[in-house]
Amino acid sequence: MICDRVAIIVNGEIINQGALHELVSEKIIFTEIVFSGIEDKEVEDLGECFSHGRERTLLKVLKEENVEKVVELVHSKKGKIHSLIPRTETLEGLFVEMVKQG
Repeated sequence: MICDRVAIIVNGEIINQGALHELVSEKIIFTEIVFSGIEDKEVEDLGECFSHGRERTLLKVLKEENVEKVVELVHSKKGKIHSLIPRTETLEGLFVEMVKQG
């Protein structure tokens, strides 16, 4: 760990401060799944397709219960999961939100 406390400063004013674990949540916001071997239309109701390339698709899944559904669907169609990454809140994201709020 580089530091034990963090302060968010906007326009010279400290608008939030504390330990990193106090400022950002470890709650999963969404999960990114990169897969191949099935058509995008087969998962369109389970998440949002973002990129396509080299026969791979990046799917952003907001609901945790849909992650398992996507994995089961890809495997049942003999597709391949290349990566599955749960995304949590970041300090950068918190900073951007606080700047937007003023």
